[in-house]
Amino acid sequence: MSGVTQLATPKGRLRFVYEALQTGTSFTALAATATKPTDGVVAGVGLDSTFGGTEAGPAANVGKLVLLGTGAEDATMAFRLSGYQQEGRTNLWIPQSLVQGVATLGAATVTYAGLTLRFADEIVLSTGMGLEGSSSVQVIAAGTDLFASVLCDLLDYQLLVVQVHRNGSATSVNAAFSAF
Repeated sequence: MSGVTQLATPKGRLRFVYEALQTGTSFTALAATATKPTDGVVAGVGLDSTFGGTEAGPAANVGKLVLLGTGAEDATMAFRLSGYQQEGRTNLWIPQSLVQGVATLGAATVTYAGLTLRFADEIVLSTGMGLEGSSSVQVIAAGTDLFASVLCDLLDYQLLVVQVHRNGSATSVNAAFSAF
């Protein structure tokens, strides 16, 4: 087709962040570290835009986070998406919270590994790089007991890390992530 330009952006698939459901009740504090983070790492943006892979390709620009958990409908869970950059002289990995909030589990479910997981259908942001609806962070809320998601500008981070915890209400939690 003449006059049509196809953008070279990665087509990310949603994938679970953790192999096992998480049952913790708090986040690990964000702090600069000499050790490259490994827990909850979902993408090496700009270095490797394939979630968990080693293929080179165009860097991802946007991350999509879908939250799931076990427990009753209306149980809550907490989440945080952080970006890390490695400082050149000291090689410290320096974190920045991109978005953090609380999600409420809804009626929509999926069966995975013999467990019934509920999708979060409401998401409320508590902190982040921008306010909800800004160009940095956007909550896509279904509001119909389907599922909600968070879209976040990935800026110029070399690693992305997702953390989830039960928030005292959900029984166990996980997240699915894709970058595109």
